[in-house]
Amino acid sequence: MVILDAINNKFIEKFRKNGSVKISRFFNKNLIVFLKATNRSEALKLLIDSLDDEGKLPCKSSFYRAILEREKNTSADIGMGIAITHAKINGIKDFFIAVGINKTDIKWKANDKDPIRLIFMIGGPDNEILRYLHILSRLTNILKDKNVIKNILSCSASDEIFQIFKNY
Repeated sequence: MVILDAINNKFIEKFRKNGSVKISRFFNKNLIVFLKATNRSEALKLLIDSLDDEGKLPCKSSFYRAILEREKNTSADIGMGIAITHAKINGIKDFFIAVGINKTDIKWKANDKDPIRLIFMIGGPDNEILRYLHILSRLTNILKDKNVIKNILSCSASDEIFQIFKNY
């Protein structure tokens, strides 16, 4: 038990020392997509297609399966009409964040309360857990600001959304 506590404390200390991640470096204008999806599966596939088109995925189907597997345990719905879906797989060279803005509400999962209009998809190398947690944490903290969400949803071009995240 003492060994586990020491490992856990070192992990937490390292996490804090690394500080805030410059999240804008993981965004790409071509990965900010205005969707016309009618359901969760369609929205995920459209975002994954955009990732594949940009050469971010070594295997599109493996990444899709990893996304679905992660969501078996917990929903990507974080509230306020936002879903953050994420997975790590072997062969991805660096982290990325794709953004999907859907024109209409999507029911994400049957037990989720809010319909989704804003989807963030994070992917990265399967061996970089700490960086992965930093990116996920940083994005979640940014999205707690209702003004950020309001500004994103009012945008009509990917350049505008890219500019919002440029300062983070």
